[in-house]
Amino acid sequence: MNIALLVWVGTGGMMAAFAGPLVVGGLWRGVTLAGAYTGLVSGMLTFVLLRSGLPWMIVDPGSLGPLSGVAEWLAHYQINPYSCAVVGEVVSIAGTYVVSKLTQPLPESHVERLFSAPAETAEAAGG
Repeated sequence: MNIALLVWVGTGGMMAAFAGPLVVGGLWRGVTLAGAYTGLVSGMLTFVLLRSGLPWMIVDPGSLGPLSGVAEWLAHYQINPYSCAVVGEVVSIAGTYVVSKLTQPLPESHVERLFSAPAETAEAAGG
């Protein structure tokens, strides 16, 4: 196995895994711990499954009826790590958002500390 491929697989998987928790978590106060973990795991699994081609070893992409077009596109671009990473990122973002909407929000005091400006945080800490 080419060492550069190994490095990209690690990098692409991490990009896919952290897209949801970091992007959604940095922009939206409603992210929950369960949502962040869901995004992390679903993004990484999506990248690994697509990149490995395992789904297409089990199911013929053309046999999926209305989803055949999407499945065939995914199967065709399995060799492209960028495509796999982008799909993983989309799944990660969607998973983070959906699970965060369905689970109990973080305490408001915690969210305020996370989203407050650095000067406000220092003043609140007495510094």
